[in-house]
Amino acid sequence: SYESWFKKDLAELDWSKPSADLYNVIRAANPAPGAWGTIKGQKVDIFDSARSAGTGTPGQVLAITADGITIAAADGAILAKRVRGSDGKKVAAADWAKAGGVAVGDTFDKPAPKPA
Repeated sequence: SYESWFKKDLAELDWSKPSADLYNVIRAANPAPGAWGTIKGQKVDIFDSARSAGTGTPGQVLAITADGITIAAADGAILAKRVRGSDGKKVAAADWAKAGGVAVGDTFDKPAPKPA
């Protein structure tokens, strides 16, 4: 099946990559298996997104607005609009951030090294 081919670990987001690459991974992994990252010990799947302006340390949360969470990439940013947290429900990204205690300035973890 498509899902077994597109292994879940391949959809882990590496925020040090260009925003176009991240946007394409998020689109390709939507709806399954979902592109994902970890922040403050919480795994989060990102489903709806857009490329956005912004600069910062890759993976850093630059803004949280009603539109979503803006996260820095290597060359710009990604606006995460809808996410799924550990409760398994897809919600507006800003609502997830508020419930999870994620704030501007927090940074997503770097992905674990991939086996060769």
